[in-house]
Amino acid sequence: MAIRGDTVEYDFAARRKDNSIINLTDAEEIKFTIRPSVAGGALITKRLNVGVEVENAELGLFTVTLFPPDTQLFGDYKILVYDAEVTDVDGTVVTVQHGYITVIGDVSRG
Repeated sequence: MAIRGDTVEYDFAARRKDNSIINLTDAEEIKFTIRPSVAGGALITKRLNVGVEVENAELGLFTVTLFPPDTQLFGDYKILVYDAEVTDVDGTVVTVQHGYITVIGDVSRG
């Protein structure tokens, strides 16, 4: 869930389909994208060291932070799609999580 206009943090554990940990020490890229639909244009894209921070590389843990100007972009959307993917040094891309984000308006700020 995300409240429009708020700072939001999402924590992720990078794992392969077999549930093994992806060590992020040598990750070429970690990317987080939010769209209104799978076919829609990206509303937000965060990348390694620009909104995506590795918390524990060996355990594959990273955090994505969205700031108020980011969540203001959600506009009147109610449900958005997202994914988080890791690209390793060999160029292999693994989507480590995907799903939906429910957006609600900010009652305090209208």
